[in-house]
Amino acid sequence: MHKYALLVVLIALLTGCGQATPSTVPEAYTPPPRSSPNPGSTAVVQRGNIVETVEARGRVVSASEALLSFELEGVLTAVYVNPGDQVATGDLLAEIQSRDREGRTSEEQIADAQYQVNVAQINLEAAYNELAMAEADVKVCQEDVARAEAALHRAQYDYQMASYQEQPNKPVEQESDYTRAQRWALEFSSVDYDRAVAVCKIREAKVAYQWTRVSLAEQDLAHARDLRARADGRAQQVQLLAPSSGIIISWEKGVGEEVQPFDPIGAVADPSILRLEGWVSEEDVAKVAPGQPVEVFLDLRPDESLQGKVVDVASESTVWQGRNVYVVDVEFVDGEGVPATIRTGADLVIETRSRLGVPLVPNAALFTEGDSYYVEVVRDGGRAKVEVQVGISDGTSTEILAGLVGGEELVVP
Repeated sequence: MHKYALLVVLIALLTGCGQATPSTVPEAYTPPPRSSPNPGSTAVVQRGNIVETVEARGRVVSASEALLSFELEGVLTAVYVNPGDQVATGDLLAEIQSRDREGRTSEEQIADAQYQVNVAQINLEAAYNELAMAEADVKVCQEDVARAEAALHRAQYDYQMASYQEQPNKPVEQESDYTRAQRWALEFSSVDYDRAVAVCKIREAKVAYQWTRVSLAEQDLAHARDLRARADGRAQQVQLLAPSSGIIISWEKGVGEEVQPFDPIGAVADPSILRLEGWVSEEDVAKVAPGQPVEVFLDLRPDESLQGKVVDVASESTVWQGRNVYVVDVEFVDGEGVPATIRTGADLVIETRSRLGVPLVPNAALFTEGDSYYVEVVRDGGRAKVEVQVGISDGTSTEILAGLVGGEELVVP
């Protein structure tokens, strides 16, 4: 009896293990969506939208950024700023000591130039004084000429009157003593007049000479002042002033280091207006053009995207991290409140081309033979190789221009 009951229980247990109640049946497993089908599977050609993108690395820069450099060669004697400091236009940033070919400092050049100015001013003043004296002598001699001319006219008149009182045109040896005396007086007056005129001409020539000296002295003074102005200019060039208001974003030299003319040693930028500078590879630069939208992912906030737009593409390449790239300027669509600072790194995704409602196939389903692209289509329980023409690709799917229309089942190798 006990054995029979045990057998019934065992049969019941076995029967229960072979059937499952609805509450114990596991739910069907649904795999997560994949960007591309698994190898060895099939995929159906779908019509949809596709966007071709170019990915690039970049950084945030200022729309107003200026490099800092001296115009002279020298040695840094003072630096008054550090990266991150706020400066205003005209603020003194640094100073150098610079020497000319003769080894003079800017202070010595100013002193020498001022000495030349002082000497030139003294020489000019002396030239003007001598000119004034020469002009005064000319006035005196002109008065002497006037007196001599009046005396000459008087002597001519007296001699004519004496000659007429006797017989006109009377031989000299027959002249009276009075007439002879008047003739001698006339000859002496003529000599005095000629002498006065000659002296006056000499003094007038001296005036002209003094004017030449004045002109040369003025030129010397102008040259000396020009040298002083150049020395003052060089003295200003030993000081580096902020060209605009902003933040010092870089500084590369310290006190005691040499600087070369126009060799950048730092940079200042206005942080109020930011843009992006991206580096696109030689292979992709032909796809990039102004006006294309850009999705920006800042290093500080990699999970958030900002919108931008390409505004310029460099015509010449530059070297970045050992490879040739082209600099692409990108502006933010909404430039206000960008959560970044100058020099923040960023990833850029540039939308170069897009297509709507076109046949799309997984990239894994494509293979090449020579220069042609092919896919394998499932037909009548077998496979058929079909040549296709491809368009743009987003890295996962590729546009089909010809060969497929949509709905075909493809083999994914």
